[in-house]
Amino acid sequence: MGPNGALRVTVVRSQTNSANTKSLRFRLGGLSGAQLMITTSAAFASFVGQRLIQNRNSQSSQVSGPETIVNSFNLSTGAIATAAIDTSVAQNFVISGQLANAGETLTLESHLVELAYGA
Repeated sequence: MGPNGALRVTVVRSQTNSANTKSLRFRLGGLSGAQLMITTSAAFASFVGQRLIQNRNSQSSQVSGPETIVNSFNLSTGAIATAAIDTSVAQNFVISGQLANAGETLTLESHLVELAYGA
């Protein structure tokens, strides 16, 4: 990514429209890596979200919007999310979901991951 590079991740998901909670998580550095977003929702049938993750003048220091905010481009009273993942080497980016009720659905309909190198 370079010391000032960025990842922009856009997702479209559908889900069972019910009162039960569904969660979507973004992690950089694999399943045990830094959680940079978690959204929980209920009583919605669809979701479109975008997250911007940027290195901050270091290949091992990242910053993003608050974890619980759907998009990186909203006002929030929450603190920014930070991570310390070494992006000078290949890293996995994980999009995962969790259901409160196994009889429901949460479907990743599409995703787009954009990498912008920043020296």
